[in-house]
Amino acid sequence: MSGGSCSHTHADRDPWWRVGGKLGVDLGEIYGVTRVSITNRGDAVPERINGGQIRIGNSLENNGNNNELAEAVVSITPGETKTFQFKPINGRYVNIIIPRRKEYLTLCEVLVFAGNDKLTEKQPKSQTWGFARDWYYQRTPVLAEIR
Repeated sequence: MSGGSCSHTHADRDPWWRVGGKLGVDLGEIYGVTRVSITNRGDAVPERINGGQIRIGNSLENNGNNNELAEAVVSITPGETKTFQFKPINGRYVNIIIPRRKEYLTLCEVLVFAGNDKLTEKQPKSQTWGFARDWYYQRTPVLAEIR
């Protein structure tokens, strides 16, 4: 992997990851999220992220995966960081899901921004990985609390 390691789920149907909620780091309040940056793995199988979705909102229905679609992840170059920018979406939960297929969801770093503020995680043990009975944590994604 380029410059570090990544975290991933098992090969599950509709794998997802979330900032916020009882198992994840709760943003504590609603923010107008304006962009999300995702760093892809730099070694083998970087295409795993293709077809992913960024969803933002306040509902935990379907684990938050029914919240508003902010952006679709068509592809991210291996080892690169891609920033998805959109009009503000109010929410306290940010999900990344790969819908409609059995896949490993691999994330090397995730940055969440509200306006010009970066939301950062301080407790990586609180991440939520969808449908993972075990998840592999090796590097802290940056998420979830106003800095």
